[in-house]
Amino acid sequence: MFSGKCNDRDNMKICTKCKISKSYSEFYKQSLNSKDGYQSHCKKCDNVRKEKWKKVNPDKAKLHAKTADSNKYSAGKNTILARNKLWKQQNPEKVLAMDAKRRASLLKRTPKWLTDNDFWMIEEAYELAVLRAKIFGFPWHVDHIIPLQGKYVSGLHVPSNLRVVPGSENLAKGNSYLI
Repeated sequence: MFSGKCNDRDNMKICTKCKISKSYSEFYKQSLNSKDGYQSHCKKCDNVRKEKWKKVNPDKAKLHAKTADSNKYSAGKNTILARNKLWKQQNPEKVLAMDAKRRASLLKRTPKWLTDNDFWMIEEAYELAVLRAKIFGFPWHVDHIIPLQGKYVSGLHVPSNLRVVPGSENLAKGNSYLI
């Protein structure tokens, strides 16, 4: 059992349920509403909470188990989109800052040695994404195979690092490099 004492406090987090200091690996990741990117309670406490819910709601648990894996994103898609739209309306300065950061990153990752032909190929990738969206009726994105701002590796904004993929696939990949 972990004592709660550690010399390296930067790699530790206190669970809000059991009040024990644990390493970040003992917490589930959470992208929304979290300053550090992790849930406020540890995996163990979260699993206990989930088991209690399953016992109280057996019918809902069975239904959830059948449908959860089939389409996790689309079930709450409208709620997420509405929440994101509201946040963007309430925080225009943050949206502008994020857009500026993205543009700056793109400029830093676009090499000076690209030719006119390379720039044409990049434009063609974006045009293909728009065309596919019109044809198929759902969003397509131009994905950087090796992300521009990856955690361990960063790619370049060059034709050989681009691919046109369905938007859901690109969003699921996030800012990671999948081999």
